[in-house]
Amino acid sequence: MRKLILGVLVVIFMCGISYEKVYATEKYGIEYSSHIQNIGWQNVVNNGEVSGTTGKALRLEAFNIKVSNNLKIRYQAHVQNIGWQNWVDGGTLSGTEGKELRVEALRIELVNPPEGVNIEYQVHVQGIGWMPWVKNGQVAGTTGKSLRIEAFRIKMTSEDNYAVSYRTHVQNIGWQEYKKDGETSGTTGRSLRVEAIQINSNSNIKFSYQTHVQNIGWQNWVNTNEVAGTTGSSLKVEAIRIKAENLESGRSLIYRTHVEGMGWQNWVSAGQISGTVGLNKRVEAIEIKVVSSEEAASLVKAKIAIDIGHNADYDSGAVGIRVEDELTREVGVKVINKLRDKGYTVIETLPSSASSTRDSLDKRTVVANSNEVDLFASIHFNKFNGQAYGTEVYYRLDESKKYATNVLNNIVALGFYNRGIKYNDSYYVLKNTNAPAILIETCFLDSQRDMILYNAENIANKIVQGLTQ
Repeated sequence: MRKLILGVLVVIFMCGISYEKVYATEKYGIEYSSHIQNIGWQNVVNNGEVSGTTGKALRLEAFNIKVSNNLKIRYQAHVQNIGWQNWVDGGTLSGTEGKELRVEALRIELVNPPEGVNIEYQVHVQGIGWMPWVKNGQVAGTTGKSLRIEAFRIKMTSEDNYAVSYRTHVQNIGWQEYKKDGETSGTTGRSLRVEAIQINSNSNIKFSYQTHVQNIGWQNWVNTNEVAGTTGSSLKVEAIRIKAENLESGRSLIYRTHVEGMGWQNWVSAGQISGTVGLNKRVEAIEIKVVSSEEAASLVKAKIAIDIGHNADYDSGAVGIRVEDELTREVGVKVINKLRDKGYTVIETLPSSASSTRDSLDKRTVVANSNEVDLFASIHFNKFNGQAYGTEVYYRLDESKKYATNVLNNIVALGFYNRGIKYNDSYYVLKNTNAPAILIETCFLDSQRDMILYNAENIANKIVQGLTQ
């Protein structure tokens, strides 16, 4: 009988420990409010709810946070014209009132929290939208960019209450420790390849995933806790797809990879390709998480292929007052960088070599199709007899028409003559790209009028606007 009682007590004790960790968000409450431009102090909201506004272009000017059950919290704001203010304790205003100054970034941390309890927070930023969740004193928002925070939300989490955990096998390191819920697995800044990955969960979620491996291609799908990739073969993982079953309603799986020479790609949704195919680039790190479908929609953006016209063996461009190869590079590189700065994943289709013009064009479409891009834009410059001038954009698919129209309208706003959008079913890249595709004839490189108007920075801005409207 004594053994039975002791056993029951042990079970109860163990269950008590588990309850405290898994349900930390219920045991330790948090409430917060914000002072908003033209509105003032909003009502107090609780764990995970949004404080502030979105879609109204109103700045957050101050905020106040409180926690319950004897927890202590501190936080600080980075304010327009001031910089980082001093840390303040829970229940104290951070930011300013009556000065019309925007909060640009913030940090929040618990003071001596119970083991495994974290505070996570996310901000909605001007021109960016919802940024990734951060936690425990990390910076949320931006500094040095003059961008206002418009809204934020905070939640308490427990380390034992995770949706997804994963680990990677890394060149020269081997298997790393498991990471979870958006933490980085792998390395950045060390030029080391990820060679394999395992994905797990402590919930009912079931994962399936496959990797695209150097010299192998797409491997077969594997399931939760199985290894995808290779070990002992010195082969890099180049891309990955992940799917999830049994997600709660309103929850979505997203993931992103850090790619050689490209950095962090944008988040993608379940089943989509993260990384690259056909570009011989290694994946160096990965982050995976399950988030609200609302957050997923704000983080996942289109994957866009940018085709810098010509610039390949047996595929050189026209020559006039300027050289087409030079112009497409000038504009194309700027377009690529600007799209990435906006959070889009960009696939560059310019081949490193080609045996013919047909081979050059084929390689461009193969890369776009293999990477399952959402949109393809080929950048070119026109030539005729020195008398023609203006901008025209070609398309084939009906879904491409809106992009052609948007890009054209944006470019001609710079003063170029509007030559219209034009249907074409013979251009190779339009005919052989699966995604909506457009070919931009930016202007005439043998036209004095157009070359006077030419400005690579301005044109790149207009192309980006047209592609992302």
